Amino acid sequence: MAKEIGIGIVGLGMGANRARMATETPGVKLVAVCDVNEERAKTVSERHGCDMYLDYAKMLERDDVDVVHVMTWSGLHADHGMMAARAGKHVITTKPMDVTVAKCDALIEECRKAGVKLAVDFDSRYGDTWHTIKRAVDEGVLGKLVLGEARLKWFRTQGYYDDGGWRGTWKWDGGGALANQTVHFIDLLQWMMGFAETVYGDSGVYTHKIEGEDMGLAILRFKNGARGAIVGTTTFPQSPYCGVEIHGDKGGVLTTKKETQWYWLEGYEPGDFQAKAPAMNVQDNMARAINEGLPIVVTGEEGRKSVVLLEAIRESAKSGQVVRVKD
Repeated sequence: MAKEIGIGIVGLGMGANRARMATETPGVKLVAVCDVNEERAKTVSERHGCDMYLDYAKMLERDDVDVVHVMTWSGLHADHGMMAARAGKHVITTKPMDVTVAKCDALIEECRKAGVKLAVDFDSRYGDTWHTIKRAVDEGVLGKLVLGEARLKWFRTQGYYDDGGWRGTWKWDGGGALANQTVHFIDLLQWMMGFAETVYGDSGVYTHKIEGEDMGLAILRFKNGARGAIVGTTTFPQSPYCGVEIHGDKGGVLTTKKETQWYWLEGYEPGDFQAKAPAMNVQDNMARAINEGLPIVVTGEEGRKSVVLLEAIRESAKSGQVVRVKD
């Protein structure tokens, strides 16, 4: 019989959602939650009937915590993940993996040395739609790839950035609209299109008082010869859409509409290419990886790729030059 995997959550902003996830995921048990805000920790612990901690190191002492799900500020993901690894815990970190490639690499190495598993929580990677699109790309259903785009037009108030003092900062958020919101679709874009060879980026601050960008743009050349574009902003008056758009010379797909839309050349029959996600969410993936040997959907090596692209975009925006992406 499979062992029930005990999970501890650190960081209870969006982490409150992941605490609920743990209560709804078969094979997983929410053991403890931790936050520096006592009221927030108490609220989540009472809601789900688990223990609470204000001291992260104390939570890591528990033998029944098998996995730590890190949901703290982006610039603390690697630090908190490495603490968990040193305590012998498997690690899940939310997106982005951290704010620099160097810190991502440090976390990967620490988990390797400790012999623990590492997963990056990009929740879209657990959707059937995205795996269907990935299969269509990989099997050539769309034909020769021409263009892939990651697009996000959302609204965020100044109060959103002011709350907590970390959003929109370089040190803790890794920037702004690209690093925090658009990173979901930057991850999907590189997963589907392959890694970028060069990037030309531009970014700026237009309607907020923040350090990082509230609008970021990039043009990409992929290694397979296709082109790409990234548009991410929190300056739009509402939050009308986000998603990925990909097309080849036979077909295309848009996920920026209310429902995924497929387009085909007249007379072209794509056949059946439906696909299923291998796990229901990252906690399910981790539990089954521990118990059954299921591969991690987004490993540390895979999770760092979006941070590599973000660093390249920042470098290009600063220099005004096309940047060769370092993989």
